[in-house]
Amino acid sequence: MILAAVLHLGFATAVYEVGKHQLAPSQIYPTGVGKFASDGLMYERECLELSEVLRTEGLRAWMTWPTQLHVRLYSLPFALSRADSFNIMTIEPLNLAYYLGILTLVFYIGKSLFGRTSGLTAAAIIGIWPSLLLHTTQLLRDPLFILTILVLCLTVMTVLDSKTTWRNGLVYGIIGSAALLSIRIVRLPMWRLTLVVIALAIALLILRMILNRQVMVGAIVFTLLVSAAVIIIPQFQVSFRTNQEVKTKRAGTPEALEAFSTEQQLAMRRRSFGFHLDEEGNLLPAEDGSRIDRDVQFGGPVDIIKYLPRATVVGFLAPFPNMWLSTGKQVGSGGRVLSGFEMLVTYVLECFAVIALVLTRRKLASWFLFSVMALGTVALGLVANNIGALYRLRYPFWMMIVIFGAGGLTHLLRHRFSKRALAQTEAES
Repeated sequence: MILAAVLHLGFATAVYEVGKHQLAPSQIYPTGVGKFASDGLMYERECLELSEVLRTEGLRAWMTWPTQLHVRLYSLPFALSRADSFNIMTIEPLNLAYYLGILTLVFYIGKSLFGRTSGLTAAAIIGIWPSLLLHTTQLLRDPLFILTILVLCLTVMTVLDSKTTWRNGLVYGIIGSAALLSIRIVRLPMWRLTLVVIALAIALLILRMILNRQVMVGAIVFTLLVSAAVIIIPQFQVSFRTNQEVKTKRAGTPEALEAFSTEQQLAMRRRSFGFHLDEEGNLLPAEDGSRIDRDVQFGGPVDIIKYLPRATVVGFLAPFPNMWLSTGKQVGSGGRVLSGFEMLVTYVLECFAVIALVLTRRKLASWFLFSVMALGTVALGLVANNIGALYRLRYPFWMMIVIFGAGGLTHLLRHRFSKRALAQTEAES
């Protein structure tokens, strides 16, 4: 973890210095905010405003000031630094905590499924992943959302994979409920997908009790708590608005979309990904070069079902090779080449992931994580026709691919080394 902390701190410093000295003016602003994460410009202004509120009006005003939760959290290290102007180094303490938290959770999830070596391998791959490192230096909600998704998955997998006492079930249930609350606040459009994930978790917990022919008190306590959470949390949506305030000229809000059916939400969100925010927060049409299947829209459930195979391909394989050498509007040619390299490695990891799933096919926890990864990836393939948005939103589910890929890779290496050692022993005898 010390090495990971040093890596992230050094990387954040490098990004800031590049911006400060304008070594890449077309990509990084003087504050260190990158054009690939242009939402940070809007959040930067809100962070400055909220920090001033904390300093001048006190903690109560800061807690009730209308903004988004991740901005509220980012304003704390900035306010404590007492800096006169914003730059990414003022929020590095929180970003570093997010980064280390993500790596820790990845390690424990990988360890629970495939062993310590696989967990370390997965954490190492994610820890040095270039685009993730870049994004975790920025002022974005993504690290908080990734952390929350991983916490929820780890709690479910722990209950599925062990004989949990009622006390442990209570603890995991509280942690899982807190993760659900965070998902609802931080990324409301993911709520219905989260409900499917919880339904899957409960079904697998019931299946485990049936297969083991025993009543698992801890699992029952956990199930009751998270079930209560998914029922109770939406009832407090009015109270969450203070932590969901979006100060842009974006038409409509995620909360307003909640009144529509799932297929209507998918259609509207797909249309909304055809736009992007400029530096002033204005909503503009997205560039055609950054969109996939731009003419595809959903008129009803039949259209969605027909597009599912293509959505699966987009979710798991986009950006495609024909995009790797083109020039991106926000990331330039360098960003597209980097994404191409990362996708090439991802393709390899996806092959290893299939091997890992076969190896752990008897583990319900493995099927749970695989299902969450598949559901999230395909859902994003349905709605996110903007490459930049797809790339960022896919991170939590891509990390699950890495965990499986690391499991398959370490198994093959272990098998190869054991065969070599056996052959050597036989030769010596």
